[in-house]
Amino acid sequence: MDIGKKTNGFYLSEEDEYRNRVIRKLYDDFQVNGFFHHENILTYGGYTKDRPEILWDLANFLQDEKIEQDWVKDKNKKHHVIKFKQPLNYYKWFTFEVEYEDNDYGITKDPLEYLPSKTIEAKVKKWVIQYSLYILKDGIYGVPSGKCGFTTLSIFVLVNHSYSIKYN
Repeated sequence: MDIGKKTNGFYLSEEDEYRNRVIRKLYDDFQVNGFFHHENILTYGGYTKDRPEILWDLANFLQDEKIEQDWVKDKNKKHHVIKFKQPLNYYKWFTFEVEYEDNDYGITKDPLEYLPSKTIEAKVKKWVIQYSLYILKDGIYGVPSGKCGFTTLSIFVLVNHSYSIKYN
Protein backbone atom coordinates (compact mmCIF):
# COMPACT_ATOMS: atom_id res chain seq x y z
CA MET A 1 0.00 0.00 0.00
CA ASP A 2 1.80 3.02 -1.31
CA ILE A 3 1.46 6.28 0.61
CA GLY A 4 4.07 8.05 -1.46
CA LYS A 5 1.64 9.80 -3.80
CA LYS A 6 -1.76 11.39 -3.33
CA THR A 7 -4.57 10.51 -5.70
CA ASN A 8 -6.19 13.58 -7.24
CA GLY A 9 -9.70 13.84 -8.56
CA PHE A 10 -13.28 14.55 -7.59
CA TYR A 11 -14.67 11.03 -7.33
CA LEU A 12 -12.19 8.94 -5.36
CA SER A 13 -12.60 5.39 -4.17
CA GLU A 14 -12.77 4.88 -0.41
CA GLU A 15 -9.25 3.43 -0.51
CA ASP A 16 -7.89 6.51 -2.30
CA GLU A 17 -9.77 8.84 0.06
CA TYR A 18 -8.36 7.12 3.17
CA ARG A 19 -4.85 6.98 1.66
CA ASN A 20 -5.04 10.73 0.96
CA ARG A 21 -6.12 11.37 4.57
CA VAL A 22 -3.12 9.42 5.91
CA ILE A 23 -0.76 11.21 3.52
CA ARG A 24 -2.15 14.58 4.60
CA LYS A 25 -1.78 13.70 8.30
CA LEU A 26 1.81 12.51 7.84
CA TYR A 27 3.16 15.10 5.42
CA ASP A 28 0.88 18.16 5.32
CA ASP A 29 -0.86 18.44 8.68
CA PHE A 30 0.48 20.74 11.35
CA GLN A 31 1.54 19.55 14.78
CA VAL A 32 -0.53 22.05 16.75
CA ASN A 33 -4.09 22.64 15.61
CA GLY A 34 -6.74 24.09 17.82
CA PHE A 35 -9.63 26.49 18.16
CA PHE A 36 -10.06 30.14 19.05
CA HIS A 37 -13.27 29.08 20.71
CA HIS A 38 -15.29 25.91 21.12
CA GLU A 39 -18.36 25.37 23.30
CA ASN A 40 -17.14 21.95 24.42
CA ILE A 41 -13.92 20.66 22.91
CA LEU A 42 -14.80 17.11 23.98
CA THR A 43 -17.60 17.16 21.38
CA TYR A 44 -15.25 18.08 18.50
CA GLY A 45 -16.09 15.93 15.48
CA GLY A 46 -12.58 14.49 15.23
CA TYR A 47 -13.26 12.43 18.39
CA THR A 48 -9.84 13.30 19.77
CA LYS A 49 -11.13 12.55 23.27
CA ASP A 50 -11.29 8.89 22.20
CA ARG A 51 -8.11 8.58 20.16
CA PRO A 52 -5.75 10.57 17.92
CA GLU A 53 -7.42 11.31 14.56
CA ILE A 54 -4.67 9.60 12.58
CA LEU A 55 -5.53 6.24 14.17
CA TRP A 56 -9.00 6.41 12.62
CA ASP A 57 -7.45 7.29 9.26
CA LEU A 58 -4.93 4.43 9.47
CA ALA A 59 -7.57 1.92 10.58
CA ASN A 60 -9.74 2.78 7.60
CA PHE A 61 -6.87 2.90 5.12
CA LEU A 62 -5.43 -0.44 6.25
CA GLN A 63 -8.90 -1.93 6.85
CA ASP A 64 -7.92 -2.93 10.38
CA GLU A 65 -10.15 -1.40 13.07
CA LYS A 66 -7.93 -2.94 15.77
CA ILE A 67 -5.49 -0.05 15.17
CA GLU A 68 -8.10 2.38 16.45
CA GLN A 69 -9.94 0.14 18.90
CA ASP A 70 -6.83 -0.81 20.91
CA TRP A 71 -6.47 2.86 21.82
CA VAL A 72 -10.19 3.49 22.36
CA LYS A 73 -10.56 0.50 24.69
CA ASP A 74 -7.40 1.24 26.71
CA LYS A 75 -8.62 2.16 30.21
CA ASN A 76 -5.32 3.92 31.02
CA LYS A 77 -5.43 6.41 28.18
CA LYS A 78 -5.75 10.09 29.07
CA HIS A 79 -7.18 12.96 27.09
CA HIS A 80 -5.60 16.36 27.65
CA VAL A 81 -6.88 19.80 26.77
CA ILE A 82 -4.19 22.45 26.69
CA LYS A 83 -5.16 26.11 26.56
CA PHE A 84 -2.43 28.53 25.58
CA LYS A 85 -1.79 31.99 24.18
CA GLN A 86 0.57 32.77 21.32
CA PRO A 87 1.27 35.95 19.34
CA LEU A 88 -0.94 36.23 16.23
CA ASN A 89 2.07 36.13 13.91
CA TYR A 90 2.81 32.58 15.14
CA TYR A 91 -0.31 31.31 13.34
CA LYS A 92 -0.49 30.32 9.68
CA TRP A 93 -2.16 32.84 7.36
CA PHE A 94 -5.15 30.58 6.62
CA THR A 95 -6.20 30.74 10.28
CA PHE A 96 -7.47 34.25 9.40
CA GLU A 97 -8.62 33.49 5.88
CA VAL A 98 -11.55 35.26 4.26
CA GLU A 99 -13.18 34.55 0.93
CA TYR A 100 -12.62 37.91 -0.76
CA GLU A 101 -9.44 39.95 -0.84
CA ASP A 102 -11.29 43.26 -0.61
CA ASN A 103 -12.56 42.48 2.92
CA ASP A 104 -11.36 45.05 5.42
CA TYR A 105 -10.41 42.22 7.78
CA GLY A 106 -8.84 38.79 7.27
CA ILE A 107 -6.57 37.79 4.42
CA THR A 108 -6.40 35.63 1.32
CA LYS A 109 -3.21 33.95 0.13
CA ASP A 110 -2.58 36.23 -2.88
CA PRO A 111 -2.01 39.54 -1.07
CA LEU A 112 0.60 37.99 1.18
CA GLU A 113 3.03 38.48 -1.69
CA TYR A 114 2.49 42.21 -2.08
CA LEU A 115 0.79 43.67 1.00
CA PRO A 116 3.03 45.38 3.56
CA SER A 117 3.40 43.40 6.79
CA LYS A 118 1.72 46.21 8.79
CA THR A 119 -1.38 45.94 6.57
CA ILE A 120 -1.50 42.17 6.99
CA GLU A 121 -1.10 42.60 10.75
CA ALA A 122 -3.99 45.11 10.85
CA LYS A 123 -6.25 42.81 8.79
CA VAL A 124 -5.47 39.88 11.11
CA LYS A 125 -6.22 41.93 14.22
CA LYS A 126 -9.50 43.13 12.68
CA TRP A 127 -10.38 39.50 11.88
CA VAL A 128 -9.81 38.48 15.52
CA ILE A 129 -11.94 41.39 16.75
CA GLN A 130 -14.71 40.58 14.26
CA TYR A 131 -14.66 36.90 15.22
CA SER A 132 -14.74 37.77 18.93
CA LEU A 133 -17.72 40.06 18.42
CA TYR A 134 -19.64 37.28 16.67
CA ILE A 135 -18.94 34.96 19.61
CA LEU A 136 -19.99 37.58 22.17
CA LYS A 137 -23.15 38.45 20.27
CA ASP A 138 -24.43 35.07 19.08
CA GLY A 139 -22.19 32.37 20.59
CA ILE A 140 -20.28 29.89 18.46
CA TYR A 141 -23.41 28.95 16.50
CA GLY A 142 -23.86 32.56 15.37
CA VAL A 143 -20.47 32.60 13.67
CA PRO A 144 -20.87 32.64 9.87
CA SER A 145 -19.77 29.53 8.00
CA GLY A 146 -16.10 29.57 7.13
CA LYS A 147 -15.24 31.08 10.53
CA CYS A 148 -15.37 27.91 12.59
CA GLY A 149 -12.48 29.01 14.76
CA PHE A 150 -9.83 26.48 13.76
CA THR A 151 -6.28 27.62 14.40
CA THR A 152 -3.01 26.35 13.02
CA LEU A 153 0.35 27.30 14.47
CA SER A 154 3.31 27.67 12.16
CA ILE A 155 5.35 24.50 11.95
CA PHE A 156 8.40 26.22 13.45
CA VAL A 157 6.63 27.47 16.58
CA LEU A 158 7.19 25.79 19.91
CA VAL A 159 4.47 26.18 22.52
CA ASN A 160 6.37 27.02 25.68
CA HIS A 161 4.74 25.75 28.87
CA SER A 162 4.94 29.28 30.30
CA TYR A 163 2.29 30.32 27.73
CA SER A 164 -0.11 27.64 28.93
CA ILE A 165 -3.22 28.94 30.61
CA LYS A 166 -4.78 25.62 31.54
CA TYR A 167 -3.83 21.99 31.24
CA ASN A 168 -6.00 19.07 32.27
